[in-house]
Amino acid sequence: MKSFDSVFKRYIFFYICLVVTLTIIYIFTLHNLVLGLIVGTIASLINTYIFEIYLSRATKNDTSRVSTGSVWRYLVVILACLVWVIGTEQFVSIIGILFGILIAYILIVMRPVFNNMNKN
Repeated sequence: MKSFDSVFKRYIFFYICLVVTLTIIYIFTLHNLVLGLIVGTIASLINTYIFEIYLSRATKNDTSRVSTGSVWRYLVVILACLVWVIGTEQFVSIIGILFGILIAYILIVMRPVFNNMNKN
């Protein structure tokens, strides 16, 4: 669990800084793309958390079946898109949500790079 905490703390710091920065930008611009980025980034944070939990479980258990929590991550993306539908296009941008959600997948792909940097 120690490796989970150290890796996820780095991710959560990145996400918090990004959400705070986007919130400040949104306060001054009131642009729907920035609001979509905020929603997408929060969904991305949840997706990264789910992925890290399932990855931590997979490394502890000696099972042949490994899960990454894809169903839960899909549900988070669907909920983020529901925010767009409920909030209408005038308030939240679907493009912003898309780019915000992509942050999680970029971090998932870059995870081995971060781990190698940690070892050195």
